[in-house]
Amino acid sequence: NFDMTPNSMYTLTDTTKEYLDELDAKNVTVDVYFLTKLEDLEGDLECLALYRTLLAYKEHKCFNLIDFDPDTDPQTLREINPDGVFNLSAGDFLFSCNGMVKRLPGTLMYTYQLDENEQIVSAEFRAENYFTGYMKSVVDGEMPTVYFLAGHDEVPLSDMTQLAANLGNYNYGAKELNLMTDTAIPADCCILVIASPKRDITDVEYKKILAYTREGGHLSVLMSPDESKTVFRNIEMLLSNYCIGMNYDRVEETDANRHSHKDVYAMMCDIIQANTETGEDLTSALLPN
Repeated sequence: NFDMTPNSMYTLTDTTKEYLDELDAKNVTVDVYFLTKLEDLEGDLECLALYRTLLAYKEHKCFNLIDFDPDTDPQTLREINPDGVFNLSAGDFLFSCNGMVKRLPGTLMYTYQLDENEQIVSAEFRAENYFTGYMKSVVDGEMPTVYFLAGHDEVPLSDMTQLAANLGNYNYGAKELNLMTDTAIPADCCILVIASPKRDITDVEYKKILAYTREGGHLSVLMSPDESKTVFRNIEMLLSNYCIGMNYDRVEETDANRHSHKDVYAMMCDIIQANTETGEDLTSALLPN
Protein backbone atom coordinates (compact mmCIF):
# COMPACT_ATOMS: atom_id res chain seq x y z
CA ASN A 1 0.00 0.00 0.00
CA PHE A 2 1.20 3.50 -0.81
CA ASP A 3 0.20 6.62 1.12
CA MET A 4 -0.49 9.35 -1.44
CA THR A 5 -2.29 11.69 0.98
CA PRO A 6 -0.99 15.19 1.77
CA ASN A 7 1.37 15.11 4.76
CA SER A 8 1.29 11.27 4.68
CA MET A 9 -1.89 11.15 6.77
CA TYR A 10 -1.99 7.36 6.81
CA THR A 11 1.71 6.84 7.60
CA LEU A 12 3.02 6.79 11.15
CA THR A 13 5.86 9.15 11.94
CA ASP A 14 9.36 7.81 12.47
CA THR A 15 9.17 8.77 16.14
CA THR A 16 6.06 6.67 16.64
CA LYS A 17 7.48 3.74 14.68
CA GLU A 18 10.66 3.78 16.77
CA TYR A 19 8.64 3.85 19.98
CA LEU A 20 6.42 0.96 18.88
CA ASP A 21 9.48 -1.04 17.78
CA GLU A 22 11.01 -0.41 21.19
CA LEU A 23 7.90 -1.73 22.96
CA ASP A 24 7.82 -4.75 20.64
CA ALA A 25 11.45 -5.53 21.49
CA LYS A 26 10.66 -5.32 25.21
CA ASN A 27 7.55 -7.53 24.83
CA VAL A 28 5.39 -4.77 26.28
CA THR A 29 1.71 -4.98 25.37
CA VAL A 30 -0.90 -2.26 25.66
CA ASP A 31 -4.50 -3.44 25.46
CA VAL A 32 -6.46 -0.90 23.42
CA TYR A 33 -10.22 -1.33 23.70
CA PHE A 34 -12.13 0.35 20.89
CA LEU A 35 -15.89 0.68 21.41
CA THR A 36 -16.64 0.21 17.72
CA LYS A 37 -16.01 -2.71 15.40
CA LEU A 38 -13.06 -1.89 13.17
CA GLU A 39 -14.85 -3.32 10.15
CA ASP A 40 -17.55 -0.66 10.58
CA LEU A 41 -15.00 2.03 9.71
CA GLU A 42 -13.71 0.47 6.52
CA GLY A 43 -16.42 1.78 4.21
CA ASP A 44 -16.90 5.14 5.91
CA LEU A 45 -14.92 7.88 4.13
CA GLU A 46 -15.10 10.18 7.15
CA CYS A 47 -13.44 7.49 9.26
CA LEU A 48 -10.92 6.31 6.68
CA ALA A 49 -7.98 8.10 8.30
CA LEU A 50 -8.78 6.51 11.67
CA TYR A 51 -9.24 3.08 10.07
CA ARG A 52 -5.89 3.21 8.26
CA THR A 53 -4.11 4.54 11.34
CA LEU A 54 -5.46 1.71 13.49
CA LEU A 55 -4.29 -0.80 10.90
CA ALA A 56 -0.80 0.72 11.02
CA TYR A 57 -0.68 0.44 14.81
CA LYS A 58 -2.05 -3.12 14.67
CA GLU A 59 1.03 -4.19 12.72
CA HIS A 60 2.92 -3.90 16.02
CA LYS A 61 2.31 -6.59 18.63
CA CYS A 62 2.57 -4.01 21.43
CA PHE A 63 -0.72 -2.48 20.23
CA ASN A 64 -3.32 -5.12 21.10
CA LEU A 65 -6.51 -3.75 19.57
CA ILE A 66 -9.71 -5.21 21.01
CA ASP A 67 -12.62 -3.80 19.03
CA PHE A 68 -16.19 -4.54 20.05
CA ASP A 69 -19.71 -3.19 19.85
CA PRO A 70 -20.83 -2.13 23.35
CA ASP A 71 -24.49 -2.64 22.40
CA THR A 72 -24.09 -6.27 21.34
CA ASP A 73 -21.23 -7.11 23.74
CA PRO A 74 -22.12 -5.54 27.10
CA GLN A 75 -20.08 -8.18 28.93
CA THR A 76 -16.79 -6.77 27.59
CA LEU A 77 -17.96 -3.29 28.51
CA ARG A 78 -18.61 -4.42 32.10
CA GLU A 79 -15.22 -6.14 32.27
CA ILE A 80 -13.24 -3.06 31.26
CA ASN A 81 -15.35 -0.65 33.32
CA PRO A 82 -16.63 -2.70 36.29
CA ASP A 83 -17.14 0.25 38.63
CA GLY A 84 -18.57 2.56 35.99
CA VAL A 85 -15.76 5.06 36.60
CA PHE A 86 -15.38 5.84 32.91
CA ASN A 87 -18.19 7.49 30.99
CA LEU A 88 -17.83 5.42 27.82
CA SER A 89 -19.72 5.67 24.56
CA ALA A 90 -19.38 4.24 21.06
CA GLY A 91 -16.15 5.33 19.39
CA ASP A 92 -14.19 5.79 22.63
CA PHE A 93 -10.93 4.04 23.50
CA LEU A 94 -9.50 2.59 26.72
CA PHE A 95 -5.73 2.10 26.96
CA SER A 96 -4.62 -0.41 29.60
CA CYS A 97 -1.19 -1.63 30.71
CA ASN A 98 -0.06 -3.05 34.07
CA GLY A 99 -3.15 -1.81 35.88
CA MET A 100 -2.96 1.72 34.49
CA VAL A 101 -6.08 2.58 32.51
CA LYS A 102 -6.88 5.75 30.59
CA ARG A 103 -9.92 6.77 28.58
CA LEU A 104 -9.55 8.48 25.22
CA PRO A 105 -12.79 10.01 23.88
CA GLY A 106 -13.35 9.28 20.22
CA THR A 107 -14.40 12.90 19.72
CA LEU A 108 -10.76 13.96 20.09
CA MET A 109 -9.63 12.27 16.88
CA TYR A 110 -10.19 15.48 14.91
CA THR A 111 -9.88 19.15 15.75
CA TYR A 112 -12.00 21.47 13.65
CA GLN A 113 -11.57 25.05 12.48
CA LEU A 114 -14.87 26.93 12.22
CA ASP A 115 -15.73 30.09 10.35
CA GLU A 116 -17.83 32.98 11.65
CA ASN A 117 -20.98 31.01 10.79
CA GLU A 118 -19.86 28.02 12.85
CA GLN A 119 -19.28 26.02 9.67
CA ILE A 120 -16.33 23.64 9.46
CA VAL A 121 -13.65 24.98 7.14
CA SER A 122 -10.83 22.58 7.99
CA ALA A 123 -10.08 19.54 10.13
CA GLU A 124 -6.87 18.19 11.61
CA PHE A 125 -6.49 14.46 12.30
CA ARG A 126 -4.85 13.99 15.72
CA ALA A 127 -5.18 10.24 16.38
CA GLU A 128 -1.47 9.42 16.20
CA ASN A 129 -0.58 12.11 18.72
CA TYR A 130 -3.13 10.74 21.15
CA PHE A 131 -2.50 7.02 20.54
CA THR A 132 1.26 7.24 21.07
CA GLY A 133 0.89 9.65 23.98
CA TYR A 134 -1.65 7.47 25.75
CA MET A 135 0.44 4.34 25.17
CA LYS A 136 3.47 6.02 26.71
CA SER A 137 1.40 7.27 29.59
CA VAL A 138 0.03 3.86 30.60
CA VAL A 139 3.33 2.08 29.96
CA ASP A 140 5.24 4.56 32.12
CA GLY A 141 2.49 4.60 34.73
CA GLU A 142 1.97 8.34 34.46
CA MET A 143 -1.22 9.61 36.05
CA PRO A 144 -1.54 13.33 36.77
CA THR A 145 -2.97 13.54 40.26
CA VAL A 146 -5.07 16.19 41.97
CA TYR A 147 -4.06 16.35 45.64
CA PHE A 148 -6.48 17.65 48.27
CA LEU A 149 -4.86 19.25 51.28
CA ALA A 150 -5.82 17.68 54.63
CA GLY A 151 -5.24 18.56 58.26
CA HIS A 152 -7.29 21.77 58.58
CA ASP A 153 -10.82 20.33 58.72
CA GLU A 154 -11.15 20.61 54.94
CA VAL A 155 -13.91 18.79 53.09
CA PRO A 156 -12.55 15.19 53.02
CA LEU A 157 -12.02 13.51 49.69
CA SER A 158 -14.32 10.71 50.86
CA ASP A 159 -17.18 13.23 50.77
CA MET A 160 -16.39 14.20 47.17
CA THR A 161 -17.17 10.89 45.49
CA GLN A 162 -18.73 12.43 42.38
CA LEU A 163 -15.80 14.80 41.89
CA ALA A 164 -13.32 11.93 42.33
CA ALA A 165 -15.28 9.88 39.77
CA ASN A 166 -15.32 12.79 37.33
CA LEU A 167 -11.58 13.28 37.72
CA GLY A 168 -11.00 9.59 37.00
CA ASN A 169 -13.17 9.82 33.91
CA TYR A 170 -10.87 12.57 32.62
CA ASN A 171 -7.67 10.64 33.41
CA TYR A 172 -6.77 12.29 36.71
CA GLY A 173 -6.03 10.59 40.01
CA ALA A 174 -7.29 12.03 43.31
CA LYS A 175 -5.50 11.74 46.67
CA GLU A 176 -5.31 13.53 50.02
CA LEU A 177 -2.10 15.17 51.18
CA ASN A 178 -1.14 16.22 54.71
CA LEU A 179 1.80 18.61 54.56
CA MET A 180 2.19 18.53 58.32
CA THR A 181 3.44 14.94 57.99
CA ASP A 182 4.60 14.76 54.34
CA THR A 183 7.88 16.46 53.60
CA ALA A 184 6.93 17.91 50.22
CA ILE A 185 4.27 18.00 47.52
CA PRO A 186 4.66 14.88 45.30
CA ALA A 187 6.08 15.24 41.81
CA ASP A 188 2.93 13.81 40.21
CA CYS A 189 0.78 16.60 41.66
CA CYS A 190 -0.84 18.52 38.81
CA ILE A 191 -3.08 20.62 41.08
CA LEU A 192 -3.07 21.11 44.84
CA VAL A 193 -6.58 21.87 46.11
CA ILE A 194 -7.31 23.55 49.43
CA ALA A 195 -11.02 22.82 49.82
CA SER A 196 -12.89 24.79 52.47
CA PRO A 197 -10.40 24.74 55.36
CA LYS A 198 -11.64 25.67 58.80
CA ARG A 199 -8.15 26.51 60.06
CA ASP A 200 -5.23 28.35 58.51
CA ILE A 201 -2.20 26.52 57.13
CA THR A 202 0.98 26.63 59.21
CA ASP A 203 4.10 28.63 58.43
CA VAL A 204 5.88 25.43 57.38
CA GLU A 205 3.03 24.45 55.04
CA TYR A 206 3.00 27.96 53.60
CA LYS A 207 6.68 27.62 52.65
CA LYS A 208 6.14 24.20 51.06
CA ILE A 209 3.17 25.34 49.00
CA LEU A 210 4.86 28.58 47.95
CA ALA A 211 7.94 26.63 46.80
CA TYR A 212 5.66 24.29 44.83
CA THR A 213 3.87 27.14 43.03
CA ARG A 214 7.12 28.99 42.30
CA GLU A 215 8.41 25.86 40.57
CA GLY A 216 5.38 25.90 38.27
CA GLY A 217 2.88 24.01 40.43
CA HIS A 218 -0.84 24.72 40.23
CA LEU A 219 -2.98 25.68 43.20
CA SER A 220 -6.74 25.91 43.68
CA VAL A 221 -8.05 27.56 46.84
CA LEU A 222 -11.76 27.07 47.56
CA MET A 223 -12.89 29.08 50.58
CA SER A 224 -16.34 28.58 52.10
CA PRO A 225 -18.19 31.14 54.22
CA ASP A 226 -16.89 30.84 57.77
CA GLU A 227 -18.94 32.23 60.62
CA SER A 228 -16.15 31.59 63.12
CA LYS A 229 -14.34 34.78 62.03
CA THR A 230 -11.13 32.79 61.56
CA VAL A 231 -8.34 34.82 59.97
CA PHE A 232 -6.41 32.88 57.31
CA ARG A 233 -3.21 34.86 57.48
CA ASN A 234 -0.97 32.35 55.69
CA ILE A 235 -3.50 31.55 52.98
CA GLU A 236 -3.99 35.26 52.37
CA MET A 237 -0.21 35.72 52.18
CA LEU A 238 0.05 32.77 49.76
CA LEU A 239 -2.58 34.27 47.46
CA SER A 240 -1.05 37.74 47.67
CA ASN A 241 2.07 36.40 45.93
CA TYR A 242 -0.12 36.16 42.83
CA CYS A 243 -1.92 39.47 43.29
CA ILE A 244 -5.06 37.80 44.64
CA GLY A 245 -6.79 39.26 47.67
CA MET A 246 -9.37 37.56 49.84
CA ASN A 247 -12.43 39.29 51.25
CA TYR A 248 -14.41 37.61 54.00
CA ASP A 249 -17.69 37.58 52.09
CA ARG A 250 -19.54 35.37 49.56
CA VAL A 251 -19.58 35.34 45.76
CA GLU A 252 -22.74 34.22 44.00
CA GLU A 253 -23.26 32.88 40.47
CA THR A 254 -25.67 35.04 38.50
CA ASP A 255 -26.04 32.59 35.60
CA ALA A 256 -28.87 30.19 36.47
CA ASN A 257 -27.27 27.53 34.26
CA ARG A 258 -24.04 27.59 36.25
CA HIS A 259 -25.21 26.92 39.80
CA SER A 260 -26.79 23.88 41.39
CA HIS A 261 -30.20 23.22 42.93
CA LYS A 262 -31.20 26.88 42.82
CA ASP A 263 -28.36 27.66 45.22
CA VAL A 264 -26.53 30.67 43.78
CA TYR A 265 -23.49 29.87 45.94
CA ALA A 266 -23.09 26.29 44.65
CA MET A 267 -21.24 27.03 41.43
CA MET A 268 -20.67 24.53 38.63
CA CYS A 269 -17.32 24.15 36.90
CA ASP A 270 -15.99 22.28 33.87
CA ILE A 271 -13.29 19.62 34.03
CA ILE A 272 -10.94 19.72 31.07
CA GLN A 273 -9.48 16.58 29.51
CA ALA A 274 -5.94 15.93 30.72
CA ASN A 275 -3.65 16.82 27.82
CA THR A 276 0.06 17.50 28.01
CA GLU A 277 -0.06 19.29 24.65
CA THR A 278 -2.13 22.25 25.81
CA GLY A 279 -0.07 25.38 26.23
CA GLU A 280 -2.49 27.91 27.59
CA ASP A 281 -0.82 30.29 30.02
CA LEU A 282 -3.34 31.43 32.61
CA THR A 283 -1.08 32.64 35.40
CA SER A 284 2.17 34.22 34.22
CA ALA A 285 0.51 37.61 33.85
CA LEU A 286 -0.28 37.48 37.56
CA LEU A 287 3.32 37.03 38.60
CA PRO A 288 5.17 40.05 39.95
CA ASN A 289 7.91 41.43 37.69
